[in-house]
Parts: sequence; structure tokens; C-alpha cells
Amino acid sequence: MKKFYILAVALMMGAMGAFAQDEEDDVDNTLEFVTKDGTVVPNGSTVEVSEVEYGQEDPVTGKTPIFISSGLYVKANETTPMSVGYNIDIPNGALQLCFPITCMDYTGKGETPVGTLKAGVDPFNLQTEWKPDAAGTAVVKYTLKKYLYVGDFGEPIAYPKYEFVNDCSTVVVKYVYDPTGISSATAGKDVVSTTYYDMAGRQVKEPSKGLFIKKSKMADGTVTSTKVVLK
Repeated sequence: MKKFYILAVALMMGAMGAFAQDEEDDVDNTLEFVTKDGTVVPNGSTVEVSEVEYGQEDPVTGKTPIFISSGLYVKANETTPMSVGYNIDIPNGALQLCFPITCMDYTGKGETPVGTLKAGVDPFNLQTEWKPDAAGTAVVKYTLKKYLYVGDFGEPIAYPKYEFVNDCSTVVVKYVYDPTGISSATAGKDVVSTTYYDMAGRQVKEPSKGLFIKKSKMADGTVTSTKVVLK
């Protein structure tokens, strides 16, 4: 009886494993989270980020805004309407997300407006960042949601109408802001090289006007990133 019980448990565990694998295989990969270089971030991943970027100092308040980027991009394997679902737990500050066009601050749980991503183009930079006011840890769950265009509605101005199809990839990002650790890590270091990138992650040899990411390499090999506005 004991051997039979052990065998039954083994068979049950095997069936559960196969079921879990089937569930993983059933994930719709029409939309995938990727890094800047196109590396896929697997569905269900948890990513921790802590690299701080600095904006331009506010001439009124004298404060320099702080950003911690998720580093998330989205790749469309087929052209499709989509939105980004979010579930935000932040201790302070705000969570910014730039999709489909306008950058907005979000709170709580919900999803962005629907926009269409095209296949066969560079991954789309979501530019989703935590803008902390104080030290702490923020946790945000992002889900790519697939939609279907079903026509237009409204008079005299027509608006596109979409129907939800299913969820695609989900990734949890853990943002960590430790100002004490940042200041001590960057103190007393000399900059040996500087490169600029546009907001799509492409390197710019001669940046002109606009918003850019400035990456500075220190003498000890560490790299710091700041968000700058060139006028």
C-alpha cells in the first residue's frame, strides 16, 4: 500500500508538472517584454532595478527630479492593438508610463489606453519609471494586453473600437531607491567617457535639442545614467 501511495503521488506530481508546462506553452507571445537589445524577458519574471537617472533641476524649487527606469521595452511579433495593464504599489512619488503616445503618471490598478504596435520594427520603449520622493521600494506588475480592432463608432467624430482578446506577458518590476548607497557609490570618481542615447535607446553621436539619456563611465569602470534636456 505504501509503495502504491508513493507511486500515486509521483504520478500526480508529474501530471501537475505537465499541466504547468502546458500553461506556460499556452502563453500568447504576440506581445513580449524585452530589453533594449531585444532579449526577451520571460513571462512571470521579477526584475529588480536601482540605477538612478537625474533630470534637469527645477529653476523654481531648485530640486533635481530622480528617475529609476524599468528598462522595459515591448516587441510585437504581429501588428496588434494593445494596452499595458499595471498594478502599482509605491511608498511615495509617482509611476510614469509612456504608452501609447502621452507620458502619464499612474496609481493603483488599471491599464493604459489602447494603441497599436507594429511588427518588424525596433522594440517600443515604454519609458516607465518610478519617480521617488524618498528612499523605499516600489513594486509594479505590468501585463501586456492584446486587443482586436472591430470598427469605428461615434458621430460626427469617429473613434476606433476595440475588444479585449487576452493577456500576453506579465513582468513584475521591483524598484529600489537608496540615496545613501547612491551617493557613496558615486563619490570621488572621475568621468572618463560620456555617451548619449535617445529615448528609444539608440546611441546619438552628436545630440542636439531634446531629451536624452547621458551615460558617464567612471575611472573605476562603473557607469551612471542621467536624463538630460539639451536646448
